Amino acid sequence: MRAFLFSGQGSQKAGMADPLIAMSCDAARIYEQAESFSKINIRSLQAEELTKTVNTQLAVSVYSAALWSALPESERRSFVLAGFSLGEYSALYAAGVISLDALVQLILWRSRFMQAVIDRSDALGMAAVIGLDAAAVERVLKEADASANPAEAVYAVNFNSPVQTVISGATAMIERLKPPLKAAGAGRIVTLRVAGAFHSPYFQEAADRLCEQAATLTFRSPSHTLYSNLTAAPLPADTNWPEYLKKTLVSPVYFTDELRRLQADGVTGMVEVGPGKTLIGFADQTLTGMPAQHASALLV
Repeated sequence: MRAFLFSGQGSQKAGMADPLIAMSCDAARIYEQAESFSKINIRSLQAEELTKTVNTQLAVSVYSAALWSALPESERRSFVLAGFSLGEYSALYAAGVISLDALVQLILWRSRFMQAVIDRSDALGMAAVIGLDAAAVERVLKEADASANPAEAVYAVNFNSPVQTVISGATAMIERLKPPLKAAGAGRIVTLRVAGAFHSPYFQEAADRLCEQAATLTFRSPSHTLYSNLTAAPLPADTNWPEYLKKTLVSPVYFTDELRRLQADGVTGMVEVGPGKTLIGFADQTLTGMPAQHASALLV
């Protein structure tokens, strides 16, 4: 059994759609429909435009949907689905929970509500702590009382692999945390090129607005098992999807646990669906003996 893993934002680049569209009529149709609905020329977004979350999220989600549509049916047998952060939306589309138009609409709402929060503050950000296990990262944050003041709090939010945890919050506090994290054994602390403190309580207003709008859309039962960033477990068929999407916007991504659960549940191979190979790297760091490849290798 395979697990298809849908990428989050971060690996996008200008022109990434062109080779896929040239190879697949199905992918081209996905772009045509998404661009017609959104009134945005997604495939022509340039590097500077892709630095804005309103464009990044749409570009990554539509690329992932297009790549999924281009896969031969013979490669989509006996599988489960998962997504990393933003990638959960494309996974919902792949599972038939939402239509392509609903995917695009959700991403437009999500990105615009998040951008509204970002525009009010330039003092929030994220950093990847590399070479230190998650428990040690959380211990340093607890000892520093990093979340005591909500106005300048920092949280551990992305548990990417056993050797990489992302922290999110006030940039001033992130800077103050770097020395104790280094002292605890962190090999590197890399400031991420993002404009907000994603997956943290800073985005509660955006999450509330997203939930309210998502409730106007139609959600169906998934055609295949979907795994959750929040619990690492399969999502129930009767999940309240607007409430779930609300929670994911302000909650950590427990991807390491999710990868381990997928393996424990019988997955024998993983395929990343999206513009990069980040999740393949996380799988290689987390699991032993798990073949992982990019979906482009399955195209004919």
